[in-house]
Amino acid sequence: MNGKQYRARRTRVLRCFVDWGVLQDTSEIGVYQPRLTQLIDNRKLAAWLVEAALVASDFDSQALSVISQTPALFPFIINSINPRDFETNQRLEFFHQGLDERMVMLMH
Repeated sequence: MNGKQYRARRTRVLRCFVDWGVLQDTSEIGVYQPRLTQLIDNRKLAAWLVEAALVASDFDSQALSVISQTPALFPFIINSINPRDFETNQRLEFFHQGLDERMVMLMH
């Protein structure tokens, strides 16, 4: 794919985000800003998003504070990640690292 094709494809993807109400145009062409964020309260969906973020990151484990702030979750916000809410998910394991860092690990 050449540069012109790449820019056209990227523009179409970004325009979809505008159409869906996730991004909005600014006065500068090609510059967008966030419009809506979706707070995720559904624990099963939150667990799925955490798992997807781990897979996308290529890390088997990550600090919960990092996962909750990762741009990969845009436009979703997971309000709070409580390991007890994910006990039924067999693919995620939670543990502590150091004194107060809560971690989540993807089980293979």
